[in-house]
Amino acid sequence: MKLVGLSKPRGRGRGGVTHNDYQKNCGGSSIFGKNNNSLALLFFLILLMSILSVYRSTTTWRIALQYNDHLTTRTTIAAPQQQQQQQQQLLQQPSVDYSAKIQQQQQQQQQQYICKKKTTKQRVCDKLTLFLHFHKAGGTSIISYLNSNGIISKITNKKLQKRTIQHYNNGLLYSAKQDWNMLKLSSMNAVLQDVTLSNPNFWNEYYSNGIDMLNLEYNYLLPQVSQQLDNNDVVYKLTQLRNPWNRYKSTYERELWMKCHNKNITCEGDNTLQNWMVNHTGVFHNNRYTLWPGILDDNYYVRMLNGISDRVVDDKEDNKQLTRDHLDIAKKVLDTFDTVLILEDGEQVNINKIWNHFGHAGINNQSVEKKKKMPKESNNYLKKNERYNEIRSKSDEMRLLFNERNQLDIELYQYAVERYSINALVDVDTSITQEEEEEEEEEEGQEQLTDSARAVVVSSGEDHISSAPLFFHLSPGSSGTKTLNHAACRKGFPSVHHLAYCVSQDKGIHGVDDDVVQGLQSHLHIMRLYEIARRCCKYHEMGKIHVQQGEEEGAAAILLTTKNNETSTETELCSTSLGDWKDDVLHHLKKLIQSGIVGLFDTPYPYLSEQILGLSKRYRASSPIVAMTNREATSWANSRFKHELLFCRHEFSYMQLGASEFDILGCIDRAFHSSSSASPPVHFWQVFHTEKYIESDVLKQGMVRQMNHFQEIYTPIANYSPDMFGNVSNPITDEEFETDIQDLILNREGEYQSEWQDRYKPKTTGCGGRAMWNMRNDRFVETYKKRCDETVENVPIFTS
Repeated sequence: MKLVGLSKPRGRGRGGVTHNDYQKNCGGSSIFGKNNNSLALLFFLILLMSILSVYRSTTTWRIALQYNDHLTTRTTIAAPQQQQQQQQQLLQQPSVDYSAKIQQQQQQQQQQYICKKKTTKQRVCDKLTLFLHFHKAGGTSIISYLNSNGIISKITNKKLQKRTIQHYNNGLLYSAKQDWNMLKLSSMNAVLQDVTLSNPNFWNEYYSNGIDMLNLEYNYLLPQVSQQLDNNDVVYKLTQLRNPWNRYKSTYERELWMKCHNKNITCEGDNTLQNWMVNHTGVFHNNRYTLWPGILDDNYYVRMLNGISDRVVDDKEDNKQLTRDHLDIAKKVLDTFDTVLILEDGEQVNINKIWNHFGHAGINNQSVEKKKKMPKESNNYLKKNERYNEIRSKSDEMRLLFNERNQLDIELYQYAVERYSINALVDVDTSITQEEEEEEEEEEGQEQLTDSARAVVVSSGEDHISSAPLFFHLSPGSSGTKTLNHAACRKGFPSVHHLAYCVSQDKGIHGVDDDVVQGLQSHLHIMRLYEIARRCCKYHEMGKIHVQQGEEEGAAAILLTTKNNETSTETELCSTSLGDWKDDVLHHLKKLIQSGIVGLFDTPYPYLSEQILGLSKRYRASSPIVAMTNREATSWANSRFKHELLFCRHEFSYMQLGASEFDILGCIDRAFHSSSSASPPVHFWQVFHTEKYIESDVLKQGMVRQMNHFQEIYTPIANYSPDMFGNVSNPITDEEFETDIQDLILNREGEYQSEWQDRYKPKTTGCGGRAMWNMRNDRFVETYKKRCDETVENVPIFTS
């Protein structure tokens, strides 16, 4: 039964209905007129029965009064007793069954989309999508992009507009409209929200009247309401997060412009970020803080996911009432989302994930996909201010205080990156340098750095940026890697392919540019590290490695037995810690990207794709040329299974799709994340193993799933996707490969491309070499083809 008369009367400003309004709406005749005594009596009888019914539910009565008391006061973070109990119940529930969620996502990925097709009325999905639009986190661009591609989110239906106004009058919404492009949920009456928003009919009414997606930017659902929607499978959910400091700073700059753009310079001086953070005053123009409470309060993400972002914070002391319980709830709520985007992943990655959500109107339907790029929807006009750099510099001084006060948000963002980001190098570190901030993507537009922009940050040493182009064959081995590598070598581009390389027409590195030599050395260091991990896992599985407890508490030593008992070097290498091994891989990978190597092919680079793409954005003057040669996954797995490879264990594989060679460093991160702090993995074989000791059918099934996922994620960002295996046409020839690769590499524009071409000498890499690594003495042995120039003295890659 609907509770009548529990809320305090409100004026017309909050949608209260007066007696005169009621008269007008009923045709100008009051039910209390002379001719309506019977109706009046009937009305009072119904009212009396309602009041008696309400008194029978004394608990509900008290709760309602308790929540309505909050309407007359400035509400702080402290939750009412009932809501605290509900939060505790939510915390006591087990975490989201991620294995079940993974299985569901696997089935959806096989269909290429998350939402199911609605077969009637040509609807995109079978039910509504809720878009949690975090303020200044790129949501406006997503909404504009989806609207232009046929996803309807604006409430234009007159019936829905009237119904939305009714929800506002009842106190469910803070306001009735914001250009009708969102619902501004209020948390002030939790009982009303619990009863109304938990009802599937509330959301189905919007869906049945043509709405595909509802935007929630003002506030999100209370956790218990979100839980009930999940239990009843009422809606799909989509959101995007952004680095907390960048979001916070962008919000401040927007509000400062709103307040000071038509005023003198003293306005900016009176409304600094320091003044807001220390004194909690200034910045907001007129009633903007009332319209958008929470957007500049501490731990904004956690507040939103707990559904309390609309609670006005009176002073900084209120922040202490946010606890780790709120963070745990925020994580649980975030894990219920079908699609979570990380703005720093970049435009192409996020577009692909968006259309994996709205699959039917997406990349498979060219008539609907009107745009392939996100619109640039930045409203940060402060950047045009001639004093912008000075304002920004002063704001940056508050970063340490921000980090101190926003630990919950920082931890939540890091959790989201580790769980949902495709790019392991997304900036989680909230203490990035000024130089790194200058490379920040354009506000809400997700623009990538142009060649000219990269030129600004070119320097030497650790920050050196290579002018050489990068041709990165992202497909794994057994997908034509050797063919493409040979084509690049025949055209004279210095390239590496597993243990093979081509950098000169002579043996060794005689006459080779220093930056190419650096790249080749870094490549072989990476190959050495890969082989250490693979061989140590193999030795352990063969029973040749025995782990012995050390003398110190928690310490462990290994003993490796070999045929010749020459164990010292091998034992030392197999004792390398996972953390040090990962750091060494990243160190040499960075050096490789900063070098003059042009072609990257085969193991282990496809399995370091996230790191390579991230590093190349920072340390190459031009964007990488990404090549994909897709192959049917089962055929690939059958071929790949013949090689000796390093596999991430099933339990640490991406989304537990199955043991595979993909995502090497992510495998380590997930292993650390899933282990208790008392017993983190230490040795290679705790995270990896080799294919010889996995049941073949199980392994192949996992490889097929991982390959399908890999190709689905990366194919949309490829610059070059030749049909090598005759999937849709006749396979491409070797000569066509050579021509295509040469055109892609040489016919690019840009200052640094020209500088590199001045040094480029075609047909000087015909001498193919191979470096075999000997684990027993930890050295490489170089071998070369007969066609190498024998008249020139061999200069070895490593002199010691």
